[in-house]
Amino acid sequence: MKRARQIRTALPAAVLASVLSAFAQPQPGDVFREHMYVPPYAEYGDKWLRVGGQYDYGGGNLDFPGDVGLENAVKAEVYIEKVLCHDQTRGLSISVNDNAWILVPEAEKIPSPQYNYQHFFFPTVNLPLAQLREGGNVFKMKVDNAGWWPQNLIYGVHLRVYYDADKVDRPGGKITAPADGETIGMEFECTAEVTGDIKQVDFIAYSDDVNWEGDGEYRQWHYHFHRGTIQHNIGSATEEPWSVTWNTEWVPNQEEPMKMMARIVDNRGMVFMTPAVEELDLARNEHGVELCKPYNVPAGWVTRLGAK
Repeated sequence: MKRARQIRTALPAAVLASVLSAFAQPQPGDVFREHMYVPPYAEYGDKWLRVGGQYDYGGGNLDFPGDVGLENAVKAEVYIEKVLCHDQTRGLSISVNDNAWILVPEAEKIPSPQYNYQHFFFPTVNLPLAQLREGGNVFKMKVDNAGWWPQNLIYGVHLRVYYDADKVDRPGGKITAPADGETIGMEFECTAEVTGDIKQVDFIAYSDDVNWEGDGEYRQWHYHFHRGTIQHNIGSATEEPWSVTWNTEWVPNQEEPMKMMARIVDNRGMVFMTPAVEELDLARNEHGVELCKPYNVPAGWVTRLGAK
């Protein structure tokens, strides 16, 4: 399976900051299992949790799928697919296994108070390992009862448990093309060599690009999730040969070299982030793409079906 990425526009951006929580991304060499909760489709058509407000999900405990294993675990985090859809909504918090509420971080680069702005965001919450238990785990969410109609929409909640890579049965592999220092043109065939019972291989670029992640960092490992499915990476392969064609027609011009890694997922849900391929150049003859970044976005601004 091959999939190319296209970019159309830049979105308002944000960065996480919190005493208890911080934005994070899995790094090359990391090993973890990802337990992804995705809200089921409701009879009235919703595809999300409405947290807070007149039509919230009720605030009760929900199950993380699968059994959590803690042997050789080194850390844990919760990744949230979130949109602040009603301005004035604040205080989004999560509790795991009925432990103390943990405040989900705000987007630092949105002017304070951030609840004046409607935005997508994908925060990561650091979770003490002591709050997890072997086997089944649950979570619940809430917002403060403030504002005209407090509401966040949640498209997915991921529990990531990281392990010592030398002490667990995990998938393995590496990127075989490109190689360090190679030049990427308008199209490039990215390939990986893998070991294990593999479900999919996701190719991910470290580059200057549209800030789909909503964290304000334009140069980073670019990808995020929507309803548990990876989005805006280079592409994903679900069968042999483990390869995708990278169409760079809409990749912005790069002032610095790029990098690439692969996210190898096996059929048990174990994930291995491969070592990075580095010093990649982008050369497309006279073709160029300029990344235009938003600025001075007014409070309360929203585009919704052309109505505002």
